[in-house]
Amino acid sequence: TLAFIDPENLRIDFSTIEALSACGRVDLLILLADRMDIVRNVDSYEKQADSVLDRMLGPGSLWRDQWRALHNRTPENICRLFADEYRNQLSRHLGYQAFGEEVMHSERGPLYRLIFASKSERGLDFWNKVTTKDRDGQIDFQF
Repeated sequence: TLAFIDPENLRIDFSTIEALSACGRVDLLILLADRMDIVRNVDSYEKQADSVLDRMLGPGSLWRDQWRALHNRTPENICRLFADEYRNQLSRHLGYQAFGEEVMHSERGPLYRLIFASKSERGLDFWNKVTTKDRDGQIDFQF
């Protein structure tokens, strides 16, 4: 099963992802609104005790410590920090071990990323096949 989680922003609680993953062998394709939300709002989330970012990242996340330690706060570094933390949480709490990622762009640059998570390397194999692009940037399906 593939669950596609497509929130407008960060409003997808980790508990929802946890419930989906408990339904059997479920691979996840999650829209992470890092440029559209995190980069713009992380300072205000840091000040809130139970922010939307806390609920999205789930229990035991140490993102505030990581955020304070991040000295070069370029959009790229901010996005990498939170994508890495999200994958770590999926792995630590839900057993996902194989990850793929694709940054989605507009004419003006990166907008958000898709994170693929699977508990099986076979799932990652499928992800890699459907996201392989040829020299012209076209997806090259090879099954």
